[in-house]
Amino acid sequence: RSLEMDEDTVRILGVAGMLHDIGKLLIPKEILTKPGKLTDEERHVIRNHPEGGYRLLQTYSELPQVVLDICRLHHEALDGSGYPVGLKQKELSLPVRLSTVCDVFEALTSVRPYKRPWTSTQALDWMFARPQFFDRKLVIRLGSVLADAPQP
Repeated sequence: RSLEMDEDTVRILGVAGMLHDIGKLLIPKEILTKPGKLTDEERHVIRNHPEGGYRLLQTYSELPQVVLDICRLHHEALDGSGYPVGLKQKELSLPVRLSTVCDVFEALTSVRPYKRPWTSTQALDWMFARPQFFDRKLVIRLGSVLADAPQP
């Protein structure tokens, strides 16, 4: 909404947000929740979750293409160093770039078996300092949305 997208698009992006990591259901729990460093083989299994999720979601013909794209491409980076395809900024749609910002922000600020959560400020600063990976305008917008949100 803060990007002035229409309500249908907001709804579809909400669905994409809920489904983007569905490929993690295909990863053994021992790997997904491992507290220590991953082996190369385990890292490969983790890095395959976007493709696995994409293949799974493709079986549902009623899903909009943007949902499939977000599932498959949410680990791409603006400089082409992401995965699974290695696309660059001009090849990544606004919804995909937005999903990347949201996904990484959530990962950085959440408790995980292998790390403590960062504050919102730490996560936003870290992401803003990496324009080769993240759309800075979207990082700034996320920061403004969080700053405007009611505080508990």
